[in-house]
Amino acid sequence: MTCSNCADTNETALEDVPGVISAEVNYATDEANVEYNPAEVSREQLYDAIESAGYSPVREDDSGESEQDSRDTARNEEIRRQLRLTLFGAALSIPLIAFMVEKLVLGGGALPETILGVEFGWVEFLLATPVQIVLGRPFYENAYKALIKNRMANMDVLIALGSSTAYLYSVVVLLGLLAGSLYFDTAALILVFITLGNYLEARSKGQAGEALQQEWSA
Repeated sequence: MTCSNCADTNETALEDVPGVISAEVNYATDEANVEYNPAEVSREQLYDAIESAGYSPVREDDSGESEQDSRDTARNEEIRRQLRLTLFGAALSIPLIAFMVEKLVLGGGALPETILGVEFGWVEFLLATPVQIVLGRPFYENAYKALIKNRMANMDVLIALGSSTAYLYSVVVLLGLLAGSLYFDTAALILVFITLGNYLEARSKGQAGEALQQEWSA
């Protein structure tokens, strides 16, 4: 989940399942408390309802892990995934930041017009495009699910709209179809900083969860 609207969407999806008495989803802890009648609905049906809403619940499996261990494993995997995405995006965005500083601070002209025979705008395009594909994909997928499946705008919709607008506008300008400036750096940095925020948030949630477990076991 990326915002409180996601929690509301999950609550609605769970409460719409026949047999569910009440549902409360906590965005801060990524957990749901559901009161339901086991004679009318099973946990698998609750998991399916969450998946139908476009989210991925932590299911119980046959590996012998406890429910808490399964949640911890999923959270640690999410932390590692967000870190990999952040490092990938940062590696490609550092040159874009250098280009931006050269234009805004030094007034341009300090760098050559071409790099290895490739025009500067196309270099920015080559750096920003993988960021759009790799880092942008989760936001675009979640935005699609929010708008099409749930008919509700969430934070992913805003992020996808902002980054894609800057990127597509820059592509149009680069192709000479419109006069203007290139904003490939903006398109990439939006995704990098939001992904960094997701990583820090996932890590802080993990640390908070560990602290609570230690307090309960004390």
